[in-house]
Amino acid sequence: MRKIRVLVIDDSPFSQAVIQKTLPEANFEICGLAANGQQGIGKYSVLKPDVVIMDITMPDMDGLECSRQILLRDPAACIVLLSSMKDDALTARARLLGIRWFLQKPATRDDLVGMIKLAISRVAPEWWVPYQEQLRLSFEEFVSKSLEPQTCTFTRIENPPDSLDSQGICAIIGITGSHTGRVILDTSHETAAAFAEVLLGHPASPDEALGGLGEMANVVCGRGISQANRISKGMDLRITPASLLEGKKLIISNLPNHHVLAVSAQTPIGSFLISMEMTEE
Repeated sequence: MRKIRVLVIDDSPFSQAVIQKTLPEANFEICGLAANGQQGIGKYSVLKPDVVIMDITMPDMDGLECSRQILLRDPAACIVLLSSMKDDALTARARLLGIRWFLQKPATRDDLVGMIKLAISRVAPEWWVPYQEQLRLSFEEFVSKSLEPQTCTFTRIENPPDSLDSQGICAIIGITGSHTGRVILDTSHETAAAFAEVLLGHPASPDEALGGLGEMANVVCGRGISQANRISKGMDLRITPASLLEGKKLIISNLPNHHVLAVSAQTPIGSFLISMEMTEE
């Protein structure tokens, strides 16, 4: 996979060094550093980076003016504002320029990597964050409550692979509305059967195991999407009925130009994986 090329425009050598250390070398390449806005504009024109990390306070011009001039030259420029300053007036001015990706210093590795990916995939974080968070919470709550008092461990998978190598059976829910995408819930036949047995109170047939996974996907997505719609007004997202797939060598490629979040669940009866993909349309 090609590395994401990053241009850092920040007058602080220390901040430049922190960003270089924060971004994992396996996925990102710092293609250029600029100590002021004029340098940044010039380097952007030459380097054509995938994304710009832009400070706000600089000696010759502020980050918004620098961003404006870059966007005049390249309206498709992808800019993430990273500054110690972040307030409503500042974000409103940035949005007028078409910038929707903001972080406040100091930013963690997860925050910075996640925001860069959002910016590149053109996903607006003001709705993507509650969307992914509510689906994640819905998934974790459903699994935990179904299997309590047993302990389940959930792990967010950073940098998910380009395809999902299924454990044997998966349910796919489509997302429609103001944005489109899908959710994939994957597990093994054995785990699906054991989970259905927990819910039904008796050994599950193969059809019941399939049906149980489909219903699990439907409930997780329905609850998560409903809550995300309440938080982000105007999204009006809806879910499609679950499609069930099974096979010994089932591989599902990620949708192109979609942002992906994956969470795994390790439980006493086996493992589950939920993959969430979304983009703007």
